[in-house]
Amino acid sequence: MIVIVKLTHQSKWLLGLIALVFIIYTWALFFKLSSIPGLFIDESAYANEVKSLANFGVDTHGYLRPVYFQGPYGGQSVLYSWLSVPVVKLWGFSLLTFRAHFALLNLLMLIGITLLVSHLAKNLMLGLCMTLALTANAWLFIPARWILDCNIAPIIFLGALCVLTLGLKRQLGTTGRILLLETACGLLALTLYGYIVAWLYIPLVVLILGGYLHHRQLLSLQEIIIGCLLIGLLALPLMVFAVHVNVLHSPIAHQFLWWTLPPLPNNRLDSLIDLQPTAVFQTMTTNAATGVIQYVTGNDGLPWNSLPMPSVLPILTLSLAIGGMVAPLNGQNVILSQFRNLLNISLIAFSPLLLIVRPNFNHWNFLNWPLAILAGLGLWALYQWLNPAFFKALLLVAPLIAAISLWHSYFSPTSGNYFTQGLPDNPITLTTTSVYPLHQLLLSHPQQRLYLANLPSVYPHFKLLKTVSPDQDGRLSDTGVGMPPRWRYGQLVDASQAKVMRLGDFLLISKKACVPRKQGAAVTVKTLPVFKFKQVKTLYFQASPHVLLQRIQ
Repeated sequence: MIVIVKLTHQSKWLLGLIALVFIIYTWALFFKLSSIPGLFIDESAYANEVKSLANFGVDTHGYLRPVYFQGPYGGQSVLYSWLSVPVVKLWGFSLLTFRAHFALLNLLMLIGITLLVSHLAKNLMLGLCMTLALTANAWLFIPARWILDCNIAPIIFLGALCVLTLGLKRQLGTTGRILLLETACGLLALTLYGYIVAWLYIPLVVLILGGYLHHRQLLSLQEIIIGCLLIGLLALPLMVFAVHVNVLHSPIAHQFLWWTLPPLPNNRLDSLIDLQPTAVFQTMTTNAATGVIQYVTGNDGLPWNSLPMPSVLPILTLSLAIGGMVAPLNGQNVILSQFRNLLNISLIAFSPLLLIVRPNFNHWNFLNWPLAILAGLGLWALYQWLNPAFFKALLLVAPLIAAISLWHSYFSPTSGNYFTQGLPDNPITLTTTSVYPLHQLLLSHPQQRLYLANLPSVYPHFKLLKTVSPDQDGRLSDTGVGMPPRWRYGQLVDASQAKVMRLGDFLLISKKACVPRKQGAAVTVKTLPVFKFKQVKTLYFQASPHVLLQRIQ
């Protein structure tokens, strides 16, 4: 039977406003996605893994079905590649195709949360408040526009909480309930494949969540045990991998079922504080306090995570989130209260990790979505509390102004804005437009070499413009398959070796490193006074003026 719901005039207006906000947000989310921000070093490394899997069926180290990427710089989680590889196979690789489906996943989660809370509360005004709170949140917008492997884990985890909430509804039949609960367990297990901190976080979540659900008689002990066993079974390859890496310290790859367990020499412990017994308590408290300050100020000291201009939005978001944690909900919203309780539990479960996980908006990213959603609940509670219509309208306009301010700050072409300008003379981020001319130069001069600074850091950006198999990678690099080169990668050579460059070879150097000369005279370089060069072109590289030179004497 089809049920036709007749919308009131107010409901139509609310739906229209929600749709309008999401249309504007979608434009902002996808605007110049292929060029802003530039390619971060970890993003380039991950893109090379995806390209290798899409083209050759193995990662950059030649491993078939890796449970974790060994990577060139210490390891990356595989979860996002499972989504990305089919897209790249279908549409080919470009920075747009690589980033677009992650931005789309973030957008769908925002829309899904809005629909969920509107459905649970039977209140479209809550949906509008949630939409405004989520779309004005820098912690959600900034990481949605570029790829860092760990940033997919919180989205999958939040999906698990949403599905679990629906599975707790009393009106469901047995089959529907079981299906939703098993799906939630599957998403919790998938989260483990998305971020190494989840190896510590998810067990805490399951422990606290299981106790809560059993205490409230929302799930039976049998259902909780079966759910834990399902999570453990799905995560078993990752648990075996963790033993090989952290306990056995295996230097070689192993096979487990159909998975490859690669070696991981660095153990990825750089995300954790130094747990040496001396002054460990002080280190922990300082670590947690530093993270709290970062969230209050909205700046974690990393330009790829933080807006270039100070903002009061973070402290307002936290204030609304605290209100959303405790604000009274109407008695009819029992299931909405349960959803809020799950969000609160997710924050409580992360609290021990505040002491040991080094703070930044990536390492602590499991906080970002729950805080943003709770801020939406807080905004709704504040809206209900205010009486004059003028103040209600002002309250709803404020997030719109905040969102516009966020987007203006993000896309501003002003000096010092990482997202549009990059980091001057820093190799960890480049733009494809600055690398492509050099790539074309090497294609047209196959016998010449290009000398440039910081080769181990910039080589993945160049590699991304080619389709390189692991076998080819091993021949190009002077350190072996999948590893960052020390001095040479094919035609690319680190500038520290420029003393042995041949006639006709190219040198890319900062403009300020050239010796001033008369017009028409040969170019000399301060660090290579015996060589003479001709200037080929001036270009913008590493967010600063560089000169491409060719040795002529």
